[in-house]
Amino acid sequence: MSTTINTARVIEIGSVTAGIAVPDEGGFRFFSSGHPFDALDGRRFRSLKQATAAAHERWQQSSPPEPRSSRPRPNDVPADLLLQVPGPFLLPV
Repeated sequence: MSTTINTARVIEIGSVTAGIAVPDEGGFRFFSSGHPFDALDGRRFRSLKQATAAAHERWQQSSPPEPRSSRPRPNDVPADLLLQVPGPFLLPV
């Protein structure tokens, strides 16, 4: 006799919980856990993989693009910055 465990599965995108997928009539029904995933709330998917892929897609659409660089450009650095950095060249003689 074969038994299937029908339990909800948590879908996470990195450290963000997208929602849960609950077995439902030959597939999975998605329940959102946050605003970025609300468009998927209540939708049925054929597989857990399909539900996870949809959550990843929604997350990418809702996430702001990453900045190209968080470092200041050379023109943005104050000229006296080197005087603020301790080092052997600043030791008293």
